[in-house]
Amino acid sequence: MIEREYNFNPFPLFRGCHEQTIFGSMLNFHPEPKSRSLYVPFDDGDTMVLKVSTPEGWKRGDPIVMLVHGLAGSDRSVYLIRMTRKLMKRGIKTVRVNLRGCGSGKDLARYMFPHFSDKDLRRAARVLKKASPESSLQLVGFSLGGNYALKAAGKSSRSGEKLFDQVIAVSPPVFVETSSHLLAKPENRIYLRYFSKLLRSEAKNRMKFSKHIKAESIPEGLTMYEFDDFFTAPHLGLSSASEYYARSSSKNYLGLAKMPVKILFSLDDPIIDSHALDDLKLPDHIEVHKAKKGGHMGFLGTPWSAQGFRWMDHLLLKWLTNK
Repeated sequence: MIEREYNFNPFPLFRGCHEQTIFGSMLNFHPEPKSRSLYVPFDDGDTMVLKVSTPEGWKRGDPIVMLVHGLAGSDRSVYLIRMTRKLMKRGIKTVRVNLRGCGSGKDLARYMFPHFSDKDLRRAARVLKKASPESSLQLVGFSLGGNYALKAAGKSSRSGEKLFDQVIAVSPPVFVETSSHLLAKPENRIYLRYFSKLLRSEAKNRMKFSKHIKAESIPEGLTMYEFDDFFTAPHLGLSSASEYYARSSSKNYLGLAKMPVKILFSLDDPIIDSHALDDLKLPDHIEVHKAKKGGHMGFLGTPWSAQGFRWMDHLLLKWLTNK
């Protein structure tokens, strides 16, 4: 494993981790790009929806990038919209992946953020590769989507499939249970309230598929672990939140990846353990990059610098285009 540390210089008004996290997710000046919906059915009857944006002049064999949102996100997440527009300007077809039950696929799936989301990403990749087998295909996941991207990297290599030319993860909870406990800290209650509100709403939408849990029976004020123990795990047929987290986590699969992998952490991330991979011996084609500041997927820099206000975007574009 190659580890690099960045002395990232945050925007003067957003130096703290919470300011970086909150304002990084709010500031968006990019309209949603033109796209078409691509439906990917699964054998169990569920369907995933991909939003495909193709730049003018793109042809079969030209590069493709898949982008995967985080917890309670969708194809409309601001970081996916922003990156899609920037990639399209560089002639790259960009696919915003809705995990099961999210975004455009909200009513097309029984499950919500299942532990086998990495399998779904591989299924989506096969569909894209079949349509354009000569194209390079890169996978970028953010937060929980980054965890599933890393798990897909390991599992696709283990099976011998050559689906991805590169996999990138930003702020991934590689051991998911740790993040559930970090969200329970008093200083992180703003994030817990945000996720709890969205997840309760999504859970109610899943109730029509559930035989055992009714919407009105979900208690108020649950921690993330308690919510996953009460609803998510049994809804997925698992025994507990701990089993759900163990099955979801990419940490034990990452070392299997054969393609180049790049991971970006912030050392002051309030809800992700940036040291979760420190105890692993990983091959040198897996790179772990750490910035001293940045919060959770914030990385708001100085507009007058070479990297600009969106330092994260600049780094991702460099990794994706080798420029």
